[in-house]
Amino acid sequence: MASEAESADRAARVRRAYRLVLGREPEREERELALDFVEALGRKLREEGRSADDLTLPAPWPASADPHEGAAWTAFCLALINLNEFLYID
Repeated sequence: MASEAESADRAARVRRAYRLVLGREPEREERELALDFVEALGRKLREEGRSADDLTLPAPWPASADPHEGAAWTAFCLALINLNEFLYID
């Protein structure tokens, strides 16, 4: 379980990703879904025992950082740039 400081940092990451990709703040439900997604995927990858070599990570990846969480954040960002809201102008 994430500490209060880690949770605040993760929520800030979600807000920043939304601002960078979509030019807006996430709705409350979007933020909660994003945080749940990152936590669940990171946990799943960790439980599967996936090595950093098997994960999609930005390069260079710091040796002290959790590669499973990094891969989960990478997947989240890829999902954001695949949203219709990003791909199409209304």
